[in-house]
Amino acid sequence: MTNIPFDDHEAKQWDKASAKEYSEFFKAALRVDPILKGDWNSMARALARDKFPQTVKGAQDFLVHWSLKIDSIYFMASTPSKFKYHEELFDEYTSLDIIEPGLCLNTQMIDKILIPVATSMNLPISKLYLN
Repeated sequence: MTNIPFDDHEAKQWDKASAKEYSEFFKAALRVDPILKGDWNSMARALARDKFPQTVKGAQDFLVHWSLKIDSIYFMASTPSKFKYHEELFDEYTSLDIIEPGLCLNTQMIDKILIPVATSMNLPISKLYLN
């Protein structure tokens, strides 16, 4: 089952006392669609809601927090078929600690937020293309 911590309604469900009452046969995945879409606005709203700083470190801590909270076993996102990862931009970053306007946001968010968290937590990433 997938869980979207960026969605206020869904996030509230995990704050209820019965949030973890589900069958052990269901394994949780943490949806990270805004990261692959480069949607910093959704990320910033979720960070503010959960009282994390609106920084790369705050975003990393947010993913760790939610991954532990729902006991996720992987990160997952659905992306449009035109999704593109811009590997060539990696050398253009002046810092891995900030999101730089003007450079492809989805690639920065993947490189600076998602990959470090997935690596540190030893969690795989799954992507589903949608037409």
